[in-house]
Amino acid sequence: MEKFRIFVCEKEEDLQSCHDIRREVFHRELLIDGELARDPEDRHAAHFLAMADGYPVATACLLLKESIAVIGRMAVLPDYRSQGVGRQLLDYITGYASEKGAQEARLSALASARTFFFSRGFSEDGAPYLEAGRMHIDLRKDLSGIER
Repeated sequence: MEKFRIFVCEKEEDLQSCHDIRREVFHRELLIDGELARDPEDRHAAHFLAMADGYPVATACLLLKESIAVIGRMAVLPDYRSQGVGRQLLDYITGYASEKGAQEARLSALASARTFFFSRGFSEDGAPYLEAGRMHIDLRKDLSGIER
């Protein structure tokens, strides 16, 4: 399995890479309005980038709200899916959130991705709902005892 380099973005060019990946996945691939690819909380969130051979391939953001870690806008470029980058990125973020004192992680995901998130210890939190023209589910995970 390929190893990916994952880090918290600090440079503007890395943040731009995050937005480029979101635009590719959410807007071009999933045909979601381009404005919805940006999160109103982006400026308050930590942004994570996964690299493969120096190329940005996946992203997600994290907003800490007291003891809750809200993970958002997770996107993996199509050519890098099913290679472990999503798993490594999600594990990195939950470890980071745990280190920052979060006791629980929450996220909203496409309903079609539920099996992936279940495999990473998340459970469904409520009924599926329609958002941006697609079925979504809310998920949560207990972070007590998680290490990065």
